[in-house]
Amino acid sequence: MSIWHRSWFVFSLLALLFLVAACAATEGEPLPPGDAARGRGLWVESSCVACHGVDAAGTRQGPALADTPLSLRDVINITRRGTPGMPGYPATQIGDQALQDIYAWFRNPVSEAAGEPEQSPWVRSGCGACHGADAGGGTAPALTGQAPYDEFRRVVRQGRDGMPAYGESQITDADLRWIYDWIQAHAQVPADPQDLWAQTGCGGCHGANAGGGTGPALAGLEFPYDTFQQIVRQGMGGMPAYGQAQIGDAELRLLHDWLQAQIPVEPQNLWAQAGCGGCHGANAGGGTGPALAGQAPAYDEFRRTVRQGADRMPAYSEAQISDAELQRLHDWLEAGAELEPTAGAEPTAGTAAEPTADAAALWAEAGCGACHGADAGGASAVALAGLGASYDEFERIVRQGARGMPAYSADRLGNEALQRLYDWLRAAP
Repeated sequence: MSIWHRSWFVFSLLALLFLVAACAATEGEPLPPGDAARGRGLWVESSCVACHGVDAAGTRQGPALADTPLSLRDVINITRRGTPGMPGYPATQIGDQALQDIYAWFRNPVSEAAGEPEQSPWVRSGCGACHGADAGGGTAPALTGQAPYDEFRRVVRQGRDGMPAYGESQITDADLRWIYDWIQAHAQVPADPQDLWAQTGCGGCHGANAGGGTGPALAGLEFPYDTFQQIVRQGMGGMPAYGQAQIGDAELRLLHDWLQAQIPVEPQNLWAQAGCGGCHGANAGGGTGPALAGQAPAYDEFRRTVRQGADRMPAYSEAQISDAELQRLHDWLEAGAELEPTAGAEPTAGTAAEPTADAAALWAEAGCGACHGADAGGASAVALAGLGASYDEFERIVRQGARGMPAYSADRLGNEALQRLYDWLRAAP
């Protein structure tokens, strides 16, 4: 090895040792002390209390941190990296200075900052970290003060839906009663149920007044709250599940009671919304499907056919039409022999349907919206808005039927009406 190479090697080694020593010195440098009183306030307002306790004394979900033997650097590193049961928190969520203040409180726990009034049981409990400072909701639902005290206490003591249980050592019964009374007196007033219906987007499928749309009518709801809650929480058919963070149980109860108080949808409208008239006729006088006016089978057979489907008729689930609505439809059909044809009734054999000036109305009258959506945006069948198929292909499918869709003859839907529908679908957004 040349003298030049040896010199370069020695220089590089010295530089490396200097760098390591500098890093070690930096790592060992003490960080400035934090403000313990401020740290207490930051801790109580944080979500950390849910696992580590409002006094940092630990719970079954997280270890005690009061009087911790960890160094400040250990606390910062663990907070940033996280652990197997704890997520990491970047500096954008909690800065180093805040951690220094909280750590100062860990090392020198003070119950209250000097000169400050005693904190309320709500603040001490840390419940506001999830339910909001005013109990109006946050990562957990709003507390509207509708549950009886015994139920409220049971939930706090046993935990529920990701919320840990709080024992007597964490929240005393006296504090729990204070919190309950405070919620009753100060929590936000529940939303108007009709506003809540609109805000949650339920009206987008079930109609602005719950009279039905691409989803079934719910006005005059007849099934119990437990069933309603299960459907909302788990979803059904094409309806997504809604969690506590989206709509709380108190709000759900409010919606259920509001729906039960609404006037049920008239069976004629229910018939049209379900799309039954597309095959059986607007007044159940028959079309591509058999006439049912005055000729409906016994209810049990009628229900079985609707639920299981038959021949080219698709099955309809409870999410699409409830048993209570089925019963009303059946009663209406049994009295159907007395019904008089109304405007828009299907043409009799040999008479082609006249084209309607409003293609959207024709779409509804033909019952197409029941499967393809009221605006042709799709539902149980594919979306057809912005249709790219040629007219010849569109006509062939309509006339011959496809995959559970019945065929529509020229007697049922005239050629000019079909052309109007095709043009409307091509132009639909």
